[in-house]
Amino acid sequence: MLGGAVGDALGAQLEGLNRSEIKAAYGKVSNYVKNPSRKNLEPGQWTDDTALTLATMQSLVINKTLDLSDIKDRMGEAYKMEPFRGYGPNTRKVLEGGQPSKKSKGNGAAMRIAPVALFYHNDFDALRENVEKASQITHVAADAIDGAQAVAFAVAKAVRGELKPGDLIDETVNYLGLNTEMSYKLREVKDLIADQSMRTEEALDHIGTRGLALESVGCAFYAFLKTPNNFYESIIQAINAGGDTDTIGCITGYLSGTYNGEEKIERKWLNRLEGRSDIRCWSGDLFDLIRLRLSWC
Repeated sequence: MLGGAVGDALGAQLEGLNRSEIKAAYGKVSNYVKNPSRKNLEPGQWTDDTALTLATMQSLVINKTLDLSDIKDRMGEAYKMEPFRGYGPNTRKVLEGGQPSKKSKGNGAAMRIAPVALFYHNDFDALRENVEKASQITHVAADAIDGAQAVAFAVAKAVRGELKPGDLIDETVNYLGLNTEMSYKLREVKDLIADQSMRTEEALDHIGTRGLALESVGCAFYAFLKTPNNFYESIIQAINAGGDTDTIGCITGYLSGTYNGEEKIERKWLNRLEGRSDIRCWSGDLFDLIRLRLSWC
């Protein structure tokens, strides 16, 4: 959870800028920066990605199960209290009382799914079913749900101690099904990682950095798997790619954070992270609940 929040906060001030604009304004970003156009967010603060993740995690802890109505209510309250955090149009529409667009292939489900992945990590059938349900609160398009499924599967594999970087894409593709658009994207990511002549910057540009689930999840998988044991390098590559930097950073942080642990996260990043004590506290409560659930099985 801390890894995701750090990636989100590092990317928050860069969202909407392309790679060239980031380089011109800041050089290569390796710490929190201030973008004058993001007047409501200060360096170290996170966006809607972490706000919605926290709402999901709090609901799981308090209800001890996946209560979709409660999750939606908590997300709506987070949006109502702090609308400045950068909520996407489809998510705003749903949290204001509308229905999710069937055409939205955005990353709004993938960016908040990590707590669900942790909660159901021990049962892949339950994971698949509940990730789909949680995603459909705001996103019903196949690409958006499959993006969340891919992130959830990778997080679950990591927390189970079964994630082998060289096998992750093939295993994720098998989990999703061979003929989904997300699977095609992940196979493209695998080919780019294998191409030794391809620079990381070029590969991420090729994958795409827009707020589409295919592109954001694809970039996050690439950034993590290119340097799987190096949280710092994965996050730096993710946030400097431009585009939807907060979500790409957030998902990369989930993957690398779960795999590498808190000790691999830069102290300077954690020390300035908004709400780190609350995130750690709720995460501890979630851990205790999961441990209790497993003892009943």
